[in-house]
Amino acid sequence: MRAGDLNFDHVFRGNYNTGLLVEVAEHALDGNIATAEQVERYHAELVKNNSGLTDEMKAMLADVATIPLKANKEDQLFDVKPPIVGEIHEIAQEIHVDAPLENRTVPVKEIKNFVADLVFSDDTMVADVVINRPGETMRNILTADKNIHAFAEIVKNPDVLQEVSSTEVVPVLKDGFNKIRDILLPLYAASEGKNIEEALNDPQYLQKFSAFLKNQETLPGVELSKFDNIIQNMANRGCENIQSFINKVFKTGVQDLNAQGGITTEPYKNKTAAQIKEELDAKSLNKILDDASTDATVPGQVGLFKQVLSEYFINMSKADKRSSFAAALRYADTFEFKDKKGVQLTGDALNSAKNAALNKYTGAILKGTSPLLQKMMQGLPKSVMGEFADALDDMKSSLAPIPRKIVQAHMMKMIKSNNNIVDISVDQSLGAASVGEAFLCHFSIKGEDGKIRKSPYVVKLMRHDAEQRVNREAEIFTAAAAKIGPGMLKTWEGQLQQYMKEFDFTTEAQNTNEGYEIYHVFNNRQHPAYAIAPNVDCMKVASEVVPPSKNALVITKASGQTVDKFFKECTTSIQNAVASLYQRDPVTNKVLWDKETKKPLLKEKFSTAAPGLIHREVSSEFVTLKNAHTKILQAARQWFSEAVLGSGKFHGDCHAGNIMISGGQATFIDFGNLYKLETKPALDADGKAVTDKNGQPVMLDERSELLRLIIGATLRRKDFFMKGFENLLSPAGKSALAANRDKAEAIVESLLSKGAFSFDVCYRLQGAISELQKLGLELPPQINCFVQSMTRLQNTVAEMNTIMNQCKQLLETADNIELDPDKGPTDECDILGKMQYFSLTKEGKKMVETGDEEIPNYSLKITEIEKKGNFQVGGDYFNTVKDRIANAKDPVKTVEELISTTLEKLDPEHSDIDKNTQTKFEEIISEFKTVMLLNPTPEEKESAIMQFVTEYCTGVATSVNMLGNSYLLDEQANNAKAEVPDSFASVIMKTFFDNVDVASELINNTFAEDGLSLANSAREIAKDELGLGFFGSMLPSNVLNAIVNDTHNMGGDNSYQLDIGI
Repeated sequence: MRAGDLNFDHVFRGNYNTGLLVEVAEHALDGNIATAEQVERYHAELVKNNSGLTDEMKAMLADVATIPLKANKEDQLFDVKPPIVGEIHEIAQEIHVDAPLENRTVPVKEIKNFVADLVFSDDTMVADVVINRPGETMRNILTADKNIHAFAEIVKNPDVLQEVSSTEVVPVLKDGFNKIRDILLPLYAASEGKNIEEALNDPQYLQKFSAFLKNQETLPGVELSKFDNIIQNMANRGCENIQSFINKVFKTGVQDLNAQGGITTEPYKNKTAAQIKEELDAKSLNKILDDASTDATVPGQVGLFKQVLSEYFINMSKADKRSSFAAALRYADTFEFKDKKGVQLTGDALNSAKNAALNKYTGAILKGTSPLLQKMMQGLPKSVMGEFADALDDMKSSLAPIPRKIVQAHMMKMIKSNNNIVDISVDQSLGAASVGEAFLCHFSIKGEDGKIRKSPYVVKLMRHDAEQRVNREAEIFTAAAAKIGPGMLKTWEGQLQQYMKEFDFTTEAQNTNEGYEIYHVFNNRQHPAYAIAPNVDCMKVASEVVPPSKNALVITKASGQTVDKFFKECTTSIQNAVASLYQRDPVTNKVLWDKETKKPLLKEKFSTAAPGLIHREVSSEFVTLKNAHTKILQAARQWFSEAVLGSGKFHGDCHAGNIMISGGQATFIDFGNLYKLETKPALDADGKAVTDKNGQPVMLDERSELLRLIIGATLRRKDFFMKGFENLLSPAGKSALAANRDKAEAIVESLLSKGAFSFDVCYRLQGAISELQKLGLELPPQINCFVQSMTRLQNTVAEMNTIMNQCKQLLETADNIELDPDKGPTDECDILGKMQYFSLTKEGKKMVETGDEEIPNYSLKITEIEKKGNFQVGGDYFNTVKDRIANAKDPVKTVEELISTTLEKLDPEHSDIDKNTQTKFEEIISEFKTVMLLNPTPEEKESAIMQFVTEYCTGVATSVNMLGNSYLLDEQANNAKAEVPDSFASVIMKTFFDNVDVASELINNTFAEDGLSLANSAREIAKDELGLGFFGSMLPSNVLNAIVNDTHNMGGDNSYQLDIGI
């Protein structure tokens, strides 16, 4: 049969892969002859399912093909500048580099990386070549110097795969590689003229096996082309196993969902309004929210997430299965479940280690999911993950970087776009995300005066395949939403529309420019919000340097670090600081807490110096946290104020990774999603325009209706809430609400009656929306986007509150440890000795009877020093030390003894402050000795003593200040134990009260018919709920803060959790 007979000539001359042509030929031999059109359609489908480089990207890569990827200095990734000179970096050469081979032990990590890259390379350029030339590319990949050792080891001993990954996928790997061995080994042994066992045990096996793989005669390309199908089958089976594992983790299997009644359109369909209200009245607000975040049967965001996840890894495309399976291999660690000394873990430690391993594996799997699923997960509460909450954090860390040649190509395009850019120094990656990667760069730009100046900028690059994958997987999400019901489908379609805007940096640039206008308050005294949010700032597009494009964006560098990184650093620092006193998880290093008392668990043995040292470190971290907390609350207030009382615009993705925090400000970044509440013609349930009595169209102000909804949740007004919700619904949504109005009102009435004061306003809002979706109602996009972003911002505030509350508990426990006093040192100058000379009694206090009295417990409290003046010139302590040295027969010996005694009480190994004090003491004693050895005059001796004592007392005061208890600490740290952080809800109330004039005008204009007065409502809340009487037309911020915090205490600390934080 000739190809020409079927008009296949152009097909076989085309750039189709060998696997496709073999498959077509095999079908033809079976009598199933495909037409050219069918082959082309099949190939188009294959192209759709992979992510090859675009023609534009290939052209950009050609521009930098001969530019070396080399750094000019240590703190630089690489430099980009014309002219094009240097080494040649062609793709084929990067894949296949000939080098002398030496026998060596192959590390497990090398085998792991090889297997993952073989399934799906995280290098986009390699993946592109695989798509277009699978046969020869497979040969090049297997024989590349970085891979041949690992591949040869697997072929010789497939049991090495046992250590590569988890038990869920190892059998799949071994089965797949055994099939590859079945193809290779007979051919290899024949080429050597030996049997298989002899060929594998040859001393020159590695070199000979490598030569065999490279030889097209001994190993024809048609045999290698079979590997691709084997690897695809491995990925398919691997994803089936991953799906089973994920369904166990999230309880999203068919049996689990069916056991809960399935995710239904209307869980309340067969219940009356009275039954629904009775059921909700019996639940606490926390219970309702917990159910919403864990119950897969609820048709909300959690329900959609779990419905998607239940068949996600099975429904994805072939290429995406390879990508996901490769991620599970690449990022999952293997665990031995042993401690640092190599001893096998047991009991709780073993359980914790196993849980950490499962978290790590789950996080590895999630790294391979699409940007769409990862974006959805960012908006879910951590409680959805249960004991796998750490997997969410792991998912976001260490994602594969964009190949550096592609980064280089983008940079060269930027240089070409602006003749004044001399070169670009790519200094460091700021983090790879699912949709792209950000880099800190320095641009050398020639000014009008001809001088070249270097300026820092952040360059954001889009992954070329991110949008393609989202487009493929959007079908999975849409099908899942439709399965839940029309209300969820409508909600999801609005959500997807917002998500898709994030895959075009020109849209983000426009959003950023608008965001800059509303959020650039820092150092901008003309901004209307300067009085309430002076530390809030916004990133800025550097359009004058490089115009934004779809795949690249240059912005000014924001100061500080992202809030999530800040949290991680703070918690790690605190965990390390308290290690000497508190029990910690051997795997995660988190402090272990008593689940009933919510107190940290003490170690069995610890130094009596530990409590004081911990007080020092934790207090210091608390001050840092408090400063950051203030700025984050300012950012939250500006976000809320601008959305409901200002322009109606708001950052639509305010998670902790999209806010930068520094000593000076909190900066909003990443404006892929900026939502705008608009004014548009109102429509009735039939889709017709609503008109007033004069026949004029009635306009719907989305901002006002959202505000009406929020105020309804705040003031417990069902009528406000329902009216705002209904006005924002689509015509179909209005009809659905009309059919369920009695049930909807029962839900809202019950939910709004729950919780305390403003502290729970956000939770009432979230609970009501969640329950309304059980009626099959759509969630208006305005409400959906606002509540999702508010939830992410609220989660950020809640996580910081948790960390601060945990600091409070760490301080309280450290300050109230029961210790028994010993006789202690008698040296009146040994202040630190007096502070630390205690012995721990784990059994409790020792009762010493003296007549009818008992010696009470002793806490680590120091009373010897009552004021800082003791250490100042002329103070009691200062004079004592000075007189002792002045009256000593040997002042040098006295000084040495004093310094030695003091240094024994310091801990320079674990404390930078003590280390600095030690260095300072060494300096001053050296200076004192030098003076005294020169036979000084009485005046010179007195001066030397004064100088020594001054420096010495300063050092002791510093250590006492930090090592002692709170009587000498900074006032903010002093209050750490008593202070309760602000909730996000307090942000809402403060915004109303601080903007009472603006709010009243807006409300009076919008809600005149409702008879709503904000000022009167504020007084009503204060009087009726808290009995605080009349405060006037506006509550001062400090009074309001006290009200919120008092209520916070009264209502319990809902932000305090043990599954996150320290």
